[in-house]
Order: sequence, then C-alpha cells, then structure tokens
Amino acid sequence: CVRFAASTPKHADSAYQAPGAHAWDVMATGVYNGGYRKPPNYSAFERNFMGWLDYVVLEEDSLVKALPPLGTNNFAYYVNVNENEWYVFENRQQVKWDSGLPNHGMLVWHIEYNASAWLKDTLNDNPKHQHVDIIEAGNLRVNTQLGGYMSQGGGPKQADDPFPGSQNVTELSPVLAWD
Repeated sequence: CVRFAASTPKHADSAYQAPGAHAWDVMATGVYNGGYRKPPNYSAFERNFMGWLDYVVLEEDSLVKALPPLGTNNFAYYVNVNENEWYVFENRQQVKWDSGLPNHGMLVWHIEYNASAWLKDTLNDNPKHQHVDIIEAGNLRVNTQLGGYMSQGGGPKQADDPFPGSQNVTELSPVLAWD
C-alpha cells in the first residue's frame, strides 16, 4: 500500500542521480540486460506515447492498494503536476521480457517535457535536472553513466530503485515539480 499526495513545491532532492533510466528501459542501457538476451518491456510512458496504454489518473491524496504488473496488464497510474510535467507509476516484475531487470516493484517515473531538450536529445544531460528520471525508493544512487551500466544485473544501486526497495519505503509524498 503506497500513498501519493500531489503537490508542487520546489524540487528538493540534493543527492542527484544521473542519468535516467539505465537497465529499466530498453531505450537506455536495458538493451544489455541478460547478456543482450533480455531487454526490458517498454515503459508505461513509452507505451502511452505510442498510444498503446491509457493512464489511470490519480487525484490529490490518492491511496493505492494494488498496481497490476505492467508486463501482463498494460496498466499504469499518472499524476499531473503541471502542463509539461507528470509522474508515471508502474509495477515491474522480473518475468518474461522483464526477467533481466535489476529488481522488481513499483517504478516512479518523473517526466518533464521541454521541447528544446527533447529536440536536441539532451533529456538527461544535466544530472541536476533530468527530464526522464526514476525516483528511487532507497538512498543508493547511481551518480554516473558508468555507475548505472556497471550495476546491471541486480547491482546494489539499481536494486534499490523500485518501491518499496531495500528500505521498505511505502510512501511518496509530496509529488514534486521542478519549478
């Protein structure tokens, strides 16, 4: 059971993770999962972008008791923060294509659309302000591109990304915006 509260104060995380999705995404280093044999499923954000998934919208102070696995149910939650920024919540389990993921649980994606960054393909070039990022459940951070690549296959850093993580984190509040 995880409780989500929507809010838009300044982004307060001072321990930056960089850059982005690593093994969790086929469009990142996930293509190397399982010795190149187990690339992960497309994320809920990618599926939505392609028109293959409609999000279930969460309103302020929503209590979620169950989140079906993305790989078998094509289901994800969405919280709108502002016009160009939102969060996506998906359940990823180590089965089928996702069997090469570093861990299992709920991934929280923080997405911010900035036309210039998307056009120039510089989405995650700034570790202090990423446009496609995973909010980690635990405090084990991947602070470099090499660190994310080297912790493939269940390395301790990425294993702490999904909720509840090794620290049994069951609350994400408030849901923050960059501005």
